[in-house]
Amino acid sequence: MRKLSILRTKSFVASAMKMTVYIEDQEYGDVVINGVPCQKLGVLPNGEAGEFYISTIAAKVFVIADKLSKSYCYDYYCLPEGEEDIYLSGKNKFNPMAGNPFRFDGVEDPEVLESRKQADKKGLIVMVAAVAAGILLGLGIFLLATGLGGGKQEFTADGLSITLTKDYQEIPGTGFTLCCEGPEAAMFALKEEFSLMAGLENYSVEQYAETVQQNNPLAAGATLQTEGDLNWFEYSYQNPGEEEPYHFRVYVFKSDDAFWMVQFAAPEAQAEENAGQFTKWANTVSFTDDN
Repeated sequence: MRKLSILRTKSFVASAMKMTVYIEDQEYGDVVINGVPCQKLGVLPNGEAGEFYISTIAAKVFVIADKLSKSYCYDYYCLPEGEEDIYLSGKNKFNPMAGNPFRFDGVEDPEVLESRKQADKKGLIVMVAAVAAGILLGLGIFLLATGLGGGKQEFTADGLSITLTKDYQEIPGTGFTLCCEGPEAAMFALKEEFSLMAGLENYSVEQYAETVQQNNPLAAGATLQTEGDLNWFEYSYQNPGEEEPYHFRVYVFKSDDAFWMVQFAAPEAQAEENAGQFTKWANTVSFTDDN
């Protein structure tokens, strides 16, 4: 036996999530990740290291968010055969479309790098599919309504409150604090607590938004815009094989204990007509300490 140590470097990305470690086990594996049968080794909380005892044979070690998103929110490292202990590190990277996945440091293996690209594409497909499903689901309601909205509905999670319409419903969303879908768009809210990084509470909204953009290649170069108390940036992405690109508007907020991103995603063709509605909804965002 030998010891495998994995340090999950502290990051404000996906901070509330415990990542799970699996190792390749062709004989007794009960979970399949990226086509590989695996057994669970343990969990990796944010900013902590995990130590696991493994065999001396070559194997792949995986880190995933959960079983629901294991087809796209994962990373792996190819462990060589041998008896020496192995020390690895990594951290979660900002990529909402792939569930803000864990990434091992120092990976140069072309197979792993290509797997990351394919996983990112799968994650985007899942998110776009959720948006499309919301649009189709809400369409029937929309056609029956006398006007857009059909009444107000408040959604809350971990201190955040936002008012959408009764056409919206809360849905599960790996890596997010709150997810809702409806006839016009999907909404994804993410909380990043100040305790995740020393000095984060001293960041301005502008500095935090810049950090977010630096960690999200799709949003690189986007301009932070301001209107009243709202701050946001926008970007678009077209999934390979899809005819229509999707537009993302990301509002950035600072509460007493955290930064928040409230993101709306919708077909790009409706971006201009949705802008006013997104502004109205963003203006309903409020925070409370009674979490």
